[in-house]
Amino acid sequence: DPPITDKIILHVDGYVNAYVWGSGDPSLEKVHKTLTQEGSSSWYTITLNVVKSNIIFTKKANGWDGQTGDLSREAGEWWYKDSKWTEYNPEDNEAPVLTEFISDKTGTVSGNVTLTVSATDNIGLSKAEFKADGNTLGTATMSGKSATVDFILDTENLENKAHTITATVYDTAGLASNSEELQITPNNENPAPIA
Repeated sequence: DPPITDKIILHVDGYVNAYVWGSGDPSLEKVHKTLTQEGSSSWYTITLNVVKSNIIFTKKANGWDGQTGDLSREAGEWWYKDSKWTEYNPEDNEAPVLTEFISDKTGTVSGNVTLTVSATDNIGLSKAEFKADGNTLGTATMSGKSATVDFILDTENLENKAHTITATVYDTAGLASNSEELQITPNNENPAPIA
């Protein structure tokens, strides 16, 4: 899924109403909005079709008891719990699943190699991290609940010997998937110096 840039999606723990203003939309100027409960949980949600807004969460439809401090958000999907904002569900404890890790070249290789990773997550993916023999090569940004990304590996930056390349995927809560690995053996005529 692409990043959300045209609306604000809020998930709020324990507060059932929002007082909204400063969004630029006259219909959302100093109004109370009722949030929708997410299943039978303590989480409530609302979508504001604006790119910025000031918000106060309350426990009463038109009152102020149980209010939080003044809050503001910009476009995106947000979770609010224990007076903290996150861009992921802070109760997420389900790690992403790395479903495929392949290379466009195998065995003895030279030049650039394209590494491809596919993964899924219950909330949202963040990145794929690539390592050679335990040393970080780099990362590729991932988003949405299901994604496939490519990472270009310049084998001239590796010694001409067998290497174990690993991939690990992370979700927006920072949870890591299982790591998958493959073997490549660079054979470049003029490899770069290795630090």
